[in-house]
Amino acid sequence: MRLLPVGQMGGLAGIAQAEIVAARGGYPNLYSSVRGNEFDVKDFGPVGTSDDTATFQAAVNFASALGGGIVNYGGGTFLLDGLVMRNGVTLQGAGTTRSYLKAKSGGAAAAVLLLDIGPVQGMWVQDCTVVPNGNAGQMGIYFQSVASTGSPFHGGWWYGGLRRVTVNGFAWHNIWLRGGGVSSLLPHQFLELDLVQSYCSATGSALLMTGQVGQVNFIGGEYDGPGLASGTTNKVNIRLYREVQNDGITVVSDEHPYAINLLGVTTQSNKQGILIDRANPVSILGCYFETIGQAITAQTSASMVIAEGCQFDNAGFVGDGSGYIVSTQGITVVAFDHNEISGNVETHFANGSGSAIFLNGNLLAATEVSTGLTIQIAVASNAIAMGLAKTALVNASANAIKNITSSLGVGEMLFVRATGGTILFDTSGNIWLGNHTGLIAGDSTACFIRFDLGGFIWNLVSVSA
Repeated sequence: MRLLPVGQMGGLAGIAQAEIVAARGGYPNLYSSVRGNEFDVKDFGPVGTSDDTATFQAAVNFASALGGGIVNYGGGTFLLDGLVMRNGVTLQGAGTTRSYLKAKSGGAAAAVLLLDIGPVQGMWVQDCTVVPNGNAGQMGIYFQSVASTGSPFHGGWWYGGLRRVTVNGFAWHNIWLRGGGVSSLLPHQFLELDLVQSYCSATGSALLMTGQVGQVNFIGGEYDGPGLASGTTNKVNIRLYREVQNDGITVVSDEHPYAINLLGVTTQSNKQGILIDRANPVSILGCYFETIGQAITAQTSASMVIAEGCQFDNAGFVGDGSGYIVSTQGITVVAFDHNEISGNVETHFANGSGSAIFLNGNLLAATEVSTGLTIQIAVASNAIAMGLAKTALVNASANAIKNITSSLGVGEMLFVRATGGTILFDTSGNIWLGNHTGLIAGDSTACFIRFDLGGFIWNLVSVSA
């Protein structure tokens, strides 16, 4: 029989039908299944033993060697330790309440399911539950991108995903999708996580995604923690992070997830819901946050995060004053549009220096509590530096303001209030005043809008007392 050894990539697309028939010598019920590229794992050896890994691996290897196929294993509990998923294979269970892939007791592998080297394309895991068995530091699914042994040394998981998969309470991360770093040849990309349910323990995340992982769509599903207790060490349901070392924390490079879309996802019962570190863009659309202390944390130049049409229910309350709906740090931008916030909230929006949270059309059940959205600045070199801020208090100054520097785009507005006395704008820089003198009395507010024609960038719209 021609089975590829573990770790070797490629297929046997040209294998003769006679050779397939000959393969029946080892697997007597195989031929009728091969014709439809579907295989029954029970034809490859015994199952229901203290370690079913070898039988499952034989089925996965054979299906991949023939160019791909579906490996069925039906209902039951199957003990695995580091099953390596390969090119073109769909590992098909009978449903999350019938098919259990359980860690082998005392297993030494990093996870129940692992990923082959080289680009693994068209690989799916469907309709099963992955459960732990008391092994310290073990994960449920650990898919690390590792380069192939030959040029061009590509790696990663492409054009595949998880469908209707539940992962429960592993000692470390339930799911770690670990993309490549400095090398651009090792991305996980073009993936779908459909109706995944991941319930993490107090020592790991429901999902950790690091390095080059891109064009990933989350469709429904639930990523929950073990509960929220005031003052607990930060635990996170979903972490989108830069490339890290094996500890899952220490940063190796600035390579990060990109083009990540969460649609209709639920995250509940933890200190933090979604932590976004440099990853961008990230879209959080129609998602549900409940009993989360800190719902969305965006940091380290996560330059575009969009949260739209989401429900936040008791999702900004820890009990010690540290709760929030959105927090930004380190030149980060979050667009927060048409969301509903209800229940207990300590702080709605906590905006860090140099970052921005753009708010539009949100429904809040309580008076907004925010920090850092309005900046206080002084006139320097006849200019005011707004950065990404839309509102600012400008300290009184005898020096005329000739220029406004801002990262806002055309058609956007900013509001400036004089504090402690008057401020004066003039037209010798990038400001147009119309018929106004440019003198803004103390505690009055000037509104400007950005143009890209007419010789001036910032046009005064109005001044109010």
